[in-house]
Amino acid sequence: MTGFLGAGKTTLLKELMSSFHNRKIGVIVNDFGKVNIDYQLVETEGLTMAEVSNGSIFCACVKDKFVDSLIAMASYDLELLFIEASGLADPSNIQPILDGIARKTNEKYEFTTSLCVIDGEHFIKMSGILPALKRQVENSGIILVNKADLFDLETKAELIRKVHEFNAGAEVIVTTYCRFDVGTLFETSSVPMNPDQETSNTPETRPVTISMEAIEPLDFKCVKAFLKETIPSTYRLKGFIQTHDGDFEVSAVNERIEIKMTRKSLTKTELIAISSVGITLYNVILKASKTCLGEKMKIS
Repeated sequence: MTGFLGAGKTTLLKELMSSFHNRKIGVIVNDFGKVNIDYQLVETEGLTMAEVSNGSIFCACVKDKFVDSLIAMASYDLELLFIEASGLADPSNIQPILDGIARKTNEKYEFTTSLCVIDGEHFIKMSGILPALKRQVENSGIILVNKADLFDLETKAELIRKVHEFNAGAEVIVTTYCRFDVGTLFETSSVPMNPDQETSNTPETRPVTISMEAIEPLDFKCVKAFLKETIPSTYRLKGFIQTHDGDFEVSAVNERIEIKMTRKSLTKTELIAISSVGITLYNVILKASKTCLGEKMKIS
């Protein structure tokens, strides 16, 4: 599963985990940040899981960790393995990776389905800026045009046209909250037959991630003010906040933000911000932390 930051991959993963709960499932969750927020969101007791953090699984920076996770997962008696790639992952080299470990896994893996979730609200604009988004569509057999509740019919037609411009043979499904009939998902292979390419994910092109942590509960209104100041400078901001009014999950894409109560029992606030401009974002976060939170947030 690929898709831009905040497009809905974790929502899709949860949907798949629920739909196939009666089968033996393994999950690998990849995140750019040092703290793997998505892993925490889907972590389930009794489920075979692995996390690969601090980079794209298709980049040399953490590809070895991904390979190790694939080999380790092959030792379990699994029926399905779901892989959620990070938001700017370019999966052009996935088949060579699987071919390279075939002997070590006794050829246990059959690459059957590749899904890409696109954010219907922002895809047209962002695909012209970030090459990885085009590569994600090109290397997927099924494209979910997500967030249909946020765009009109004219935009829908333009989105489908843009997807087919990148990948004429893909199956396109328009969704809200990534809901669709997953019952026939694995009946036929839906992997595009593209020639192998080098991934565009390199240490030089990786986005900037900034981690934030607070070990004591924060004032909820102050946190909202902090987020309002910070989010416009990010591609994505996500994580968990511990406040005097309760514990919350935060998810923000561009300037759209969602804050909701979480069932997780938090011991601290943990946030990850992702951007293409590190110094600018760091300065924005530092200033907002001083102004809104009295420097209670540790930034790294």
